[in-house]
This record gives sequence, C-alpha cells and structure tokens, in this order.
Amino acid sequence: MKDGIPLFYVANSPKPVPAVADRKMRSNMFLLKLLMKVLLLPVMLVLFVLRVLVKIGIELSSVIVGGLILIILGCIIYVIVQQMWPSMWILIAMVAVLIMVTAGAGILDVLLEEASINLGLLMQS
Repeated sequence: MKDGIPLFYVANSPKPVPAVADRKMRSNMFLLKLLMKVLLLPVMLVLFVLRVLVKIGIELSSVIVGGLILIILGCIIYVIVQQMWPSMWILIAMVAVLIMVTAGAGILDVLLEEASINLGLLMQS
C-alpha cells in the first residue's frame, strides 16, 4: 500500500500498478466495448436482412430450379436418343450451372449464418 492506495501486480509487469489506474483501465475498456457494440449493430442489421433475402431466394428458386432441371434432363434424354451430341453437352452444361448456382446460394446462406453467430457472440462479450 502506497499513500493509502492499494497496489497490485499486472501480468508481465515488474512494477505494481495502483488500483486507481485499474479502475480507469476498466472504464476505458467498458467504453471501447460499448463503442464496438454500437458500431456492430448496423452491420448485424444488414447481415440479418441479407440472411432473410438469401433464405427467401433459396426457398422460392428451389421449386423453379428443380422443375427446370427436370425439364432439361428430359431434353437430355431426347437428345441422346436422337444422337445430337453437341446439344447434349450444352444441356449438361446448363444443368451443371444450375446446380452450381443452387449450391453457391446454400454456401452463401451458411456463411451468412456463421457470420451472424460470430457477431452475436462478439456482442455478448
């Protein structure tokens, strides 16, 4: 105790630090965390809107894309029977692109969900 102020040791610090400095440091950290939470709030709002739009897009497009893939697969069978090989490869490429777009939307949904979970955990700390 020095001049009526209790002292304690900070990790990796050779000198004792007065408790008054600790209170200031804690209040500064509180203000920084509060500022971080205020600044992250609009980011979380934008992330939430993006997640909702992607989910709606995936749900609506899955029926349309599924039907379109079935129609294209029927066309592929017809083209194979008629032995029009260049057309078959074009149709197969169309199906591959549709599948990649659907998978990309699913991956985007998962990434947005992970980002919102991580930001939520950051806001709680």
